[in-house]
Amino acid sequence: MSQHSDGIVYYVTWRANDEFAKIGTTIRAKERFRDLSAMGTLRFLVAEPGGNAEETARHRQFAHLRKPGTELFQYTSEIIDHIAELRKRFPYYRDLAEVGRSFD
Repeated sequence: MSQHSDGIVYYVTWRANDEFAKIGTTIRAKERFRDLSAMGTLRFLVAEPGGNAEETARHRQFAHLRKPGTELFQYTSEIIDHIAELRKRFPYYRDLAEVGRSFD
């Protein structure tokens, strides 16, 4: 399955500290996740098709959970429920992000 032309909106956290989840966008997930892994073992949660517009919409949706000045959001049941819904809508999200099981 090829990546959405605008890329993906991804949701990740780090194993050492899952207090916050990062919601970002990329057109090159493998490279982006490798970069993010420099901060610790990455845990890839889900991806959905999209680019900057979709990322901005998610940032607005979860603005009340945002750590000021970052793309980090408190990893609460609200975000966990949203991720569960995305996994239902995009069951092949790992293929969508083209990362296989490299990051989990």
